[in-house]
Amino acid sequence: MPGTFDPPPALASLLPDAVAAAGQYMSQRRRDFDQNLRDRLDKEIRRLAHLRERQQMVLDLDMPEGDHLIGALRSRKEQRRRRIEEVFRSYQNWAEETLTTENQPFLRVAAVFVG
Repeated sequence: MPGTFDPPPALASLLPDAVAAAGQYMSQRRRDFDQNLRDRLDKEIRRLAHLRERQQMVLDLDMPEGDHLIGALRSRKEQRRRRIEEVFRSYQNWAEETLTTENQPFLRVAAVFVG
């Protein structure tokens, strides 16, 4: 069957050490990469907080608190406030999920060269 190969025992015995060394290398590279991502994530979260505050300010300007804000208007304002929070919370979760990595490198031995 094409693509199959049974390595000689001498090579097969080296595979666990090679995979361990590759895993250590990838973990170190991930730590370096993750620091850059963490900096980007912190910056993005600060930007989101600023945008959320601005949206809340616009809402408060459109519908200032007071005795005139009763019933349906108060309900509509609260509904818009919840929607703002939901949108920003959703985007923050997305940013955190996409700008973080796992320390579980996926390694696959694709080739063994003997000669």
